[in-house]
Amino acid sequence: GSKKATWNIPIKGDGTYEVFTHLIKQNQRGRRDSQDQGGEYTYTVYHNGEKEEVIIELKSIDNGWNSLGSFYFSGDSAKVELGNKSSAQVVVADAIKLVSEDFRPYKPPVKEKEKEVTEEKTPELNAKKEAKKAEKTKNKNNKKQKES
Repeated sequence: GSKKATWNIPIKGDGTYEVFTHLIKQNQRGRRDSQDQGGEYTYTVYHNGEKEEVIIELKSIDNGWNSLGSFYFSGDSAKVELGNKSSAQVVVADAIKLVSEDFRPYKPPVKEKEKEVTEEKTPELNAKKEAKKAEKTKNKNNKKQKES
């Protein structure tokens, strides 16, 4: 077909992004048609001077976000198209989102002293605590026996 839905998504810099499309599997849009009857959608992802077709089998989709794959984008926007070259009766263009794979949440480094205490000394510390408890219990029992 010659009709297309096009998304131009702004990006914050060059990098690898996973591209997702939002699809509804069951007839939840108030239409007679239903995407769970089968067919396929053909998306075209334009990335880093190239274009790649991604085919989604409608019988195997999840309700909600479905991955089209990961792509390297350069520039200030990413372009994704959904054409009506499909075996489905109706093509529904809902939403596209990008998730940066280059973003890594900050995790503060573990200090060596903390690491030693948590990994190596914990059993030793627990053994000392248990020994103190046993000593207290023994002293209480000895005290009770002397009082009797």
